[in-house]
Amino acid sequence: MYVIQVHSSKDLGSWLDSHMNMATLMTKTCGSAFFYLCNIRHIGKYLTSEFTKELIDAFIARRLD
Repeated sequence: MYVIQVHSSKDLGSWLDSHMNMATLMTKTCGSAFFYLCNIRHIGKYLTSEFTKELIDAFIARRLD
């Protein structure tokens, strides 16, 4: 039986890396946030400015939890 060493892994929704710091978690979170904000930008022309602000506020509040 072989044990494969990995640089990072996801457990219970949080990323852990081999150095026990939060670099992988922050990289993955920022990449995910950028993806979703780009998608909001694409549909922004179909939304009112007030609803777009509320959508972005809700997105940011959810990510901070």
